[in-house]
Amino acid sequence: MLDISQIPSELRPALAIFLKELDVHISCLSTALADVEKWATNHSMRKNSSLAEAQIFEHRFHLIKGGASFFKLDLLRDTAESGEEMFKHGALNTTD
Repeated sequence: MLDISQIPSELRPALAIFLKELDVHISCLSTALADVEKWATNHSMRKNSSLAEAQIFEHRFHLIKGGASFFKLDLLRDTAESGEEMFKHGALNTTD
């Protein structure tokens, strides 16, 4: 849980912006990744996936990771890093 009192007052406006952007990123990722399990288990879908789509996912996770890192939100940072790694190099990277 985020304890706002731990954030210096001069950083709170930046935190508010990050949290608004986080909400947008999560909403977009949730919508776009609704079928990720199907996608991850279907090799031909992965091979034919759009490079641009994968880069968009990777970029959103990267932005979340950066903001979370700045505010020392370690669990969020680690989760975003895992998401970013899934889409590195323009494809859904899985361990098959």
